[in-house]
Amino acid sequence: KLHNRNTLKLFFGQTHSQDAETNDWKKPVVSNDLIDFETVFRFTLGWWAEPYLAGRVESQFLDTSDPEKDRYLNPAKFTESGGVAKVFIKDEKTEWTTRLGAGIRQYLNRDVLNPVTSERKNLTSHDAGVTLDSEIKTNLAGDQITVTSKLTVFNALIYSKEDEVDNDYWKYPDVNWETIFTAGITKYLMVNLYLQILYDKEIDLGGRFKQSLSLGLTYKFI
Repeated sequence: KLHNRNTLKLFFGQTHSQDAETNDWKKPVVSNDLIDFETVFRFTLGWWAEPYLAGRVESQFLDTSDPEKDRYLNPAKFTESGGVAKVFIKDEKTEWTTRLGAGIRQYLNRDVLNPVTSERKNLTSHDAGVTLDSEIKTNLAGDQITVTSKLTVFNALIYSKEDEVDNDYWKYPDVNWETIFTAGITKYLMVNLYLQILYDKEIDLGGRFKQSLSLGLTYKFI
């Protein structure tokens, strides 16, 4: 009667570069940093659409935005949502699930420096609205290639800092579209192509794009 799925994504990378004139190596710069854990409970009651509850935590290993202090596991975003979920396709090769519901997000930014008073304090905010999650996973080329694509859209209706901002960008939908192509070279060796499109008008009016190619090891326990 209850189906639970947990997803954990971890990324961390640094870029090292040399000075063009002195050939001295510069301090490494963080190029990829992500901690993303989500748990979803879906009540499998046999209905056309079934109730669900979900929780998600997003952060990063190292926050280097403050030159005076490195902050670990900062900033953090917590999302709780609930609504209805529908499994449109589920067979040996393809699984497609969509969730629609209401969500609440909390933001935490620790030890933020005030340049005027030189004091540090934690900054918090929260919003609430409508959330849509749609994920499809399919196998191609005789199960040698796996494609996983997830679209997350959150449209805030309430924002705790509404009176402190000069625009209404927070009212626009936040979009996160991730696609991972995984190709198995051998039994234990794989290649991953990761593509991500982000749109958050409060951060960038034109949206953001990320692409990474990686070589790694894989092992199936079950």
